[in-house]
Amino acid sequence: MYSQKILVSHKDKRFDWITLFLVCTPKRSVAIVDHEGRDYQDLDDFRANNKLLSEDDKITLPRDFPSVERSGNVEPPRLWLLMPIRKNSYPTL
Repeated sequence: MYSQKILVSHKDKRFDWITLFLVCTPKRSVAIVDHEGRDYQDLDDFRANNKLLSEDDKITLPRDFPSVERSGNVEPPRLWLLMPIRKNSYPTL
């Protein structure tokens, strides 16, 4: 899984960054998951069915989106650790 920030330009001239997650599927395609956990088959599916953006919003993203091919000096993947919310309840590593 990779994360990709995309720039959103709103009709009221505000700009926001949102993060989309790119998930490699067993069929060697890339699925898109938004930060609310909704998944999309591809960019067209995201543009047509996401609940995050309005029809007036414009997105800016890399030309090769949703490619997960990386080369050169790339940042190593991050290991995520889910932490419980309850006090005094920490995972054992």
